[in-house]
Amino acid sequence: QFEQSGAGLWTSGAIGRAIFLSGLKVEQGVLVHARLVRAQEALVTEGDLHLVSLLTPTQSSCGFGDNDRSWRQLMAMWRRLGAVERGAASRMGVDADLLAGRSAGWIGSGSAPLEPYHQLWRALLLRRLSCDAPLEAVAKEFHCQLGDVQRLQTDALTSACQVRTFCEEMGWLSLASLVRDYKERLDFGGG
Repeated sequence: QFEQSGAGLWTSGAIGRAIFLSGLKVEQGVLVHARLVRAQEALVTEGDLHLVSLLTPTQSSCGFGDNDRSWRQLMAMWRRLGAVERGAASRMGVDADLLAGRSAGWIGSGSAPLEPYHQLWRALLLRRLSCDAPLEAVAKEFHCQLGDVQRLQTDALTSACQVRTFCEEMGWLSLASLVRDYKERLDFGGG
């Protein structure tokens, strides 16, 4: 997003500045912007699943693959979620019917985007870490290598800083404050 100034120079708009100053890659910045805009329309503040999902890095799968075991495990986790948490997952783009179908083997790989399910998986993993679950226990529970869990935690801390900066640059100060507070929780978790 660029704007032409009165002197004939091109400058970046608010979103471009926020992406640049937060240190996000352009593609990541566009995805973060879309997530945050959707979240501001109806952020699920009862519980923390929706907030932590906004801080999940977009690149790591950390144990979740497009295979039967991963889908069954995600479905088992889904069943343990309360109604509010399921609502938060729906805000992320998770379709309960698709999840049930994939976990039961009724629905094969198709055109539905997998990112919301990866995002839910990462959010659930990071939430366990933020509740002071030991790294080794989280790695075992989510079928990840210990190094992958540590890398996801580090990437999530970096992502939280980037998202906070992005929010501040966009003037979304309340959301920036929520992100800052959760980042501190994640930073001390996973001991």
